[in-house]
Amino acid sequence: RKWAKVFLPTLLLWVGDQPNIWSIPEDNIVHALREIIKVVYPTFAALDDVRPNTPIFSVASQRLSGWRHSLGSTAIALLDCYFASDPNTDVEQTCEALLRKRAFAYEDLDSSNPDKAFHGAFILQLLANAHLRSCAGSVDVPALHLAHKQYRARGAIALCVTAVSR
Repeated sequence: RKWAKVFLPTLLLWVGDQPNIWSIPEDNIVHALREIIKVVYPTFAALDDVRPNTPIFSVASQRLSGWRHSLGSTAIALLDCYFASDPNTDVEQTCEALLRKRAFAYEDLDSSNPDKAFHGAFILQLLANAHLRSCAGSVDVPALHLAHKQYRARGAIALCVTAVSR
């Protein structure tokens, strides 16, 4: 039960702040898994058994792939709902306007102001629904610096921007 409710949300919180969530070195994932295990399962003694090609590593990697896929699927559903809400919307024209200078990623679609970057409604909704919701139940792992006040979600935000732009 802890695996799904605490361990995986903590792993997703860590992954979401990685600078390149598509290519995290296996050594970094192993380190994160071991540090999370120390907090969530303090009596687990076989930390050396956590390495690539082991069940823990493989299941965690599979879950990370599922998370990335889910984020893309959620982006599609979000955009479908947006366009379905007004049947008179010219979808092609609206898409062109949203994609121009990646306006969809900015608050008020104002891509001229860098302070508004990553504050766009599509990005915030996707981040909240597909990433932050998945992190509910996560715990602080001091060795990974996951304290909420330090949390930035840079990798998850990049994935959100990519998913919406596709």
